[in-house]
Amino acid sequence: MEYEKFISYKPGFYESLENQLFEVLNENEIEAGKFIIGSFNEKGKLTLELEVIAELFSFSLAEIEEIYNKIKTLDIDFTELNSLENKVDYVDPYIVVKKADNKYKIIYKEKFSPTLKINNYYYNLLKNSEDQEC
Repeated sequence: MEYEKFISYKPGFYESLENQLFEVLNENEIEAGKFIIGSFNEKGKLTLELEVIAELFSFSLAEIEEIYNKIKTLDIDFTELNSLENKVDYVDPYIVVKKADNKYKIIYKEKFSPTLKINNYYYNLLKNSEDQEC
């Protein structure tokens, strides 16, 4: 990893909140807390009812409400979530697989292919070798 990328790393919205969970929740509540955080929409509203979350994690409704209230005390910046949601990251693949006429074709991206260089001395040894496996 390049040093510049290392020092400029900033955790994303959800990662930042998950890191804060350990400050307000006990070990038994962490997974439910992560689920609640993952259930926020771009406006910061829960997309599931607390009753459903309680059933999923076998907690009482009161326990889930307590976890949710603890999460609401965290440093939550929903403008950061909105800016992250609108951010588009493009993936430039190393290979592309295309189907044409019921056949698959693999296309390698040249810019990602390493350049192989062989020392002339060793190339000539191989070329002049009588060994059939070379």
